[in-house]
Amino acid sequence: MLLSSQDNCDWTEVEALTWKVGVAILILPGIFSLLFFSSFMAKLLSFRPFLYAIVDFNVIGKQLNWKTYLASIAVLGLELLLGVTFSLNILLGISYIAAFLLLACFSLLFLRQQLSKKPIKCSCFGRSDKFTNQKLAIVRNTILALLALLGISLQPSYISIEHPHVTMFLIYSSIAYLYQLYVEWTYMNKLKKEAVAL
Repeated sequence: MLLSSQDNCDWTEVEALTWKVGVAILILPGIFSLLFFSSFMAKLLSFRPFLYAIVDFNVIGKQLNWKTYLASIAVLGLELLLGVTFSLNILLGISYIAAFLLLACFSLLFLRQQLSKKPIKCSCFGRSDKFTNQKLAIVRNTILALLALLGISLQPSYISIEHPHVTMFLIYSSIAYLYQLYVEWTYMNKLKKEAVAL
């Protein structure tokens, strides 16, 4: 049976769409794995500034207390868990939902902070002396939340734990760790230069 040129054109479009979806399914977990591993390690290495950033958002109180520590542990735990599941390529449906909710919350917090016109140092990806560009943070988190929604729509299963990608876990976690070490090293060098200048 011979296919018409129209049928061939349709099959080409289907193949192109399938290829794009396949690439998205492969790339998205890597993006989110690096994102959450980097964010987790940055907050862990600059834990004290992260605690004060939570206080500055003024969601659970204006002073450092047990609620602040509880919130910080919850965020760190969720980010580490998401970094692990995305890198192992397991439980992706649930992971995308959790990532979307977390990123949407971050976006709303920054939007609230932006509307109140209060500057903040969020320590999202490592130490910094500069105030966070809140507009950029809102745009970044919104785009990432939309990507998480895309990931949800592409998942055939929400609780699959078959064939974990242990190698990718080691690669992504190592890249994120080395990047954060570089950020810390750069920050410490900056402090040393400022101290010498004084």
